[in-house]
Amino acid sequence: MSIRSISRQGASSRVINNTRVSNPRNPWTTNILEYLVIGGGGGGGSFIGGGGGAGGMQTGTMLFTNGPAYPISIGGGGGGGGSTGATGYTGYTGATGSTGSTGYTGYTGYTGDTGDTGYTGDTGDTGYTGATGYTGQQGVIGVTGTYYSDYLFWNTYTNAWGIGQTEVHIGSNAGYTGQSSNSIAIGNLAGQNSQSVSSVAIGTAAGQNSQQTRSVAIGDGAGNDTQGQQSVAIGYQAGQYTQLDNSVAIGFSAGQTGQHSSSVAIGNSVARYDQQAESVAIGYFAGDSSQQTRSVAIGSGAGQNNQQAESVAIGYHAGVSSQQSSSVAIGNSAGRTGQQSSSVAIGYQAGETNQQSNSVAIGTQAGQTGQQSSCIAIGELVS
Repeated sequence: MSIRSISRQGASSRVINNTRVSNPRNPWTTNILEYLVIGGGGGGGSFIGGGGGAGGMQTGTMLFTNGPAYPISIGGGGGGGGSTGATGYTGYTGATGSTGSTGYTGYTGYTGDTGDTGYTGDTGDTGYTGATGYTGQQGVIGVTGTYYSDYLFWNTYTNAWGIGQTEVHIGSNAGYTGQSSNSIAIGNLAGQNSQSVSSVAIGTAAGQNSQQTRSVAIGDGAGNDTQGQQSVAIGYQAGQYTQLDNSVAIGFSAGQTGQHSSSVAIGNSVARYDQQAESVAIGYFAGDSSQQTRSVAIGSGAGQNNQQAESVAIGYHAGVSSQQSSSVAIGNSAGRTGQQSSSVAIGYQAGETNQQSNSVAIGTQAGQTGQQSSCIAIGELVS
């Protein structure tokens, strides 16, 4: 306890802590005592605990008179803590309780996007090829050949397989009717009817009807109808209709219709119509129409239309139209139009137009236009 101050009514005073208070000069004088009381602190722990805090606090005033003694007791602080006792044994673990019910399964979340496809791995090695199976038994046809390379064909007359020997026919209806020995028909309808001895027809409808002895037709429609003996037709529709004996037609549509005996047509669209006997046409459209007996047309368009007997046209468009008998035109466009009989035109555009009979024009454009009969023009541009 602490006495903060003492006030005396009518006399002086002094403060004495923790003992009695008196006024020696006036012991019975009344005084006012102001006090502050603080409780002692708690004790510290036994070994490692700190000291306790202060106790409670009380303040106030009181009256007292001088004379008697007032005892003041001051309490001590709390004692130190005792030693910590030993820890007791741990008790037994209780039994485990029952497991609760499983909760409901939550909703499945949305499926995420599919990732990119990975790269395709390398192709593995090819396995071994298995063994070849056994060959089946050979079928039975029921016919046998006689000679080496005899061949098998289907005979529609007998509805059975047949054996071909001295004639050859390969293709639908090739050599179908009346094919003679040593003849050859290869292709659809080739040599179909009455193909004669030692003739050859190769191509669709080549030599189809009445191909004669030792003739040759090669190409679609070549020598198609009534090709004469020992004649030759090579090319698409060459010598197609009524090609007579010993004639030759080589090229697209060469000698196509009415080519007479011993005539020659070589080139694209050469002597297509009515080429007469022993005439010659060589070149694109040469002697194309109505070339007469023993005439000659050589060159593109030479003697193209109505070239008469025993005339000669050599060169590009020489004697191209209505060249008359026994006339001669040699050179580019020489005697080109209306050259009359027994006339001669030699040179570029010589006697080009309407050269009359028995006249002669020699040289570039000599007698070029309307040269009269029995006239002679020799030299460039001489008329």
